[in-house]
Amino acid sequence: MFLTERLLLRPFDNNDVAALAKILEEPAVLEYFPPSEAEPYAMAERVVEQAARHWELHDFGPGAVELVETGQLLGRAGLQLIHDLGLVEIDYLLGIEHWHRGYATEAAREWIAHGFGSLGLQSVVGLVHEQNHASARVLEKIGMSYRESGEYFGMPCKRYEIGLRDWAGEAAQSWPRLV
Repeated sequence: MFLTERLLLRPFDNNDVAALAKILEEPAVLEYFPPSEAEPYAMAERVVEQAARHWELHDFGPGAVELVETGQLLGRAGLQLIHDLGLVEIDYLLGIEHWHRGYATEAAREWIAHGFGSLGLQSVVGLVHEQNHASARVLEKIGMSYRESGEYFGMPCKRYEIGLRDWAGEAAQSWPRLV
């Protein structure tokens, strides 16, 4: 668990499924994700189960983003290993009512710091649909640089990356420490 100025970042638990399903019901939330035939509740159950499995295997993974002030679930964020590619990706997804408030950037910064500081990662990538300009901007704000365009998860995406050296240099110096 991590506590920032405004957010609690923690592993999911089964009590998060209903709130996450409500977020996933919003069509715009999944606009830039691979299509799924699953209903939002089933999708939320799968997300929570897969995240728990990832945590068990790797001691990190996607988890809940909770607003400290109210305890409300805002969405998910975390690091996840993309096994097929051998890459660790920063992942975030928030309900529409929480967009444009800096929450994604705040959560992503804390997860990147944990990845480099505690997990000993050498690099972290961010993969965004080529039309998802808001998510690309989050990646840029956390110090990531555009590397290439390609197909990921069956979609046209842009790959951003930050290495330990870049993070330990200017990017880390310019980040306000939130805890």
